[in-house]
Amino acid sequence: MNKEKTRKLVLGVLLATFAFYCFVLLIRLFVDGRYYMSFAERFKRANLIPLATLYDYAIKLVNDRINVSTVIYNIFGNLIAFFPMGCYLPCIFQKMRKAKMFCVAVLTILVAVEVLQMILGVGLFDIDDIILNFAGAIVGWGVVHIPVINRLLNKIYVYR
Repeated sequence: MNKEKTRKLVLGVLLATFAFYCFVLLIRLFVDGRYYMSFAERFKRANLIPLATLYDYAIKLVNDRINVSTVIYNIFGNLIAFFPMGCYLPCIFQKMRKAKMFCVAVLTILVAVEVLQMILGVGLFDIDDIILNFAGAIVGWGVVHIPVINRLLNKIYVYR
């Protein structure tokens, strides 16, 4: 098999697994939960203050009003949810290899997700979710840019 065919095969596998990841992510973000309250109530309960949710978790942990597992699940769940996005985007889209383009694209996606969740009643807008999701995506982007990983991606023809 020549290099171009191998490259197309690898890109096809990446696109297929990325599509599956996006499907699972969409289900998780938009189907799993419903908030049975008015839009006005959801809007009122939105968190626009950075780190307020994380601060609230810390206070509740100190006062023994929340399980450690709940905090870990929420924090690491938000970090992990967009880690694959950080890995896939620069591998599939050459423009996403540049930090500025990547950050703009991911932040746009994350804000859109939070706004849609609130409008559709499947979540509450939380700036801390954006911060944690973005951090997870940045870590994924950083992993792809580790020199040894980058060389491997070049070797399997993901990068030209």
